[in-house]
Amino acid sequence: MNSERNPKVQQLFKAVTDLIEEGMDVHTMKVIDITNKAGIGKGTAYEYFKSKEELVSAAIAADMKDQFDLLKNMLAEEKTFEGKIIAVFHWMDQNMKRRRSAPQFFKFLGQSYEVAAGIRREFQQSSDDNICFFRGLLDDICRQGKTEGCIREGLTGDQISVTLVSIFVAYFLYLNGKEEEESVAADQMQVFLYQNLKKCLE
Repeated sequence: MNSERNPKVQQLFKAVTDLIEEGMDVHTMKVIDITNKAGIGKGTAYEYFKSKEELVSAAIAADMKDQFDLLKNMLAEEKTFEGKIIAVFHWMDQNMKRRRSAPQFFKFLGQSYEVAAGIRREFQQSSDDNICFFRGLLDDICRQGKTEGCIREGLTGDQISVTLVSIFVAYFLYLNGKEEEESVAADQMQVFLYQNLKKCLE
């Protein structure tokens, strides 16, 4: 793939995220859908990407880079462990409302059965930097939790990270099913998940 700074690549990336925001599923999305949305020829896409899977995954990875930069700033404003956890929930709220790439990212991160193997494979290859960045954000949250005594001694970094990710994936699943009649309010679910997180870590 050529540089992501290429204007045509940027057009393709924007087309993918626009289609996701409009509700199109990444599995049914076709290259022709993307190029029509971008206003460029289908052949142009194959000048930069070898497959639809590579294009979609690269677009999601690029969009997530922007979204993680926003999350990093939100976390920097929070000075408590609870505040940082709730900030992630709020960030997810914003992304889910706009149908941006975060829902896809959490499906990939959680190894969802909904994600086709080809797309997941390409995503893992194109999103190493994002995953490292996300782990860095988890480390920041972890440090704050240890400082406040919210995380007991003896837990490994992997154990803490997996526990943190599990509540974020759980919140993602809640947001996906929020239209159900018995669904609780978002702020109540955030408190519930945070309280359960503390029970696991303290």
